[in-house]
Amino acid sequence: MSLGDDVAELHALRMQKRQLAAEEKRINAEFAEIEQRVIAALDDIGVTSASCPEARVTIQEAEHPQVEDWDAFYAFIYETKQAFLLQRRPSVAPLRELMNQGESVAGITTYVKRTLSLRSQ
Repeated sequence: MSLGDDVAELHALRMQKRQLAAEEKRINAEFAEIEQRVIAALDDIGVTSASCPEARVTIQEAEHPQVEDWDAFYAFIYETKQAFLLQRRPSVAPLRELMNQGESVAGITTYVKRTLSLRSQ
């Protein structure tokens, strides 16, 4: 295959990915709508599960944290030294901006990630 053939194949595959992503988005929206309808129906009849010949559903509940006061949360983390309460990944854009301004950020190194930019013609 030539380089031109590979670029054309990349373009065709990207178009397929976009179509699949759009289809996945539509299916996810439909799934979420039906899921909420089923939960409401189960709640209405006072049960937590139901089934049909193909499948069974059960309502599961899990608490998830939601920060209402970031300053208080950060203060708690700092005071108790419990940094594990945060997800560990640096924010790329602000770090890049600091480094472009010549600022050194402790504990951070960089690497060059090479990708292709593919544009339709």
